[in-house]
Amino acid sequence: MSEKDHLMRPTTMVLVLSVLMVAGCASRPQFGQRLQVATPGTVVNAPVRIVRDVITDSARRRGTAITLVGDGLILEAPLAETRVEVEETCGPHRPGRKTRVVLTTVPAGGGTLLSEDRYIVDGAQTCYLRLSPEDAAQSRNALNRIKATAEEIQRRISAHAALQ
Repeated sequence: MSEKDHLMRPTTMVLVLSVLMVAGCASRPQFGQRLQVATPGTVVNAPVRIVRDVITDSARRRGTAITLVGDGLILEAPLAETRVEVEETCGPHRPGRKTRVVLTTVPAGGGTLLSEDRYIVDGAQTCYLRLSPEDAAQSRNALNRIKATAEEIQRRISAHAALQ
């Protein structure tokens, strides 16, 4: 087994175990329920520091509040209205309701395992959102933009270091 394969093995195991855990905990959708998907994630070929910097810069440019907590970055924004499918899970819209996105960044074989979870926050109450296929696709697109930006920064750093 090559060194790269040896380094990627823990990452692969983390992804497989995560999918199995989520699949084992999820119930089958009932008639009329929307299909919901597991937490989107990707492996970024850049260190955690660079991935976090990309996320932080993007959030600040949009004016989104961001908090660093352990392996996660928490982004919160006011939610003006609540979609019907979210109301079915988290209850009717309330004044002051926020959406919370938690982006987890975990070192993985020389890179970063990046995943996203979403919540609705009503004061002290927090409701986890299982993503619809449409929301999961939007999440994957956002994660892929973060991945592309972080990997480009890492490529430039490596190229600059090679010139030294």
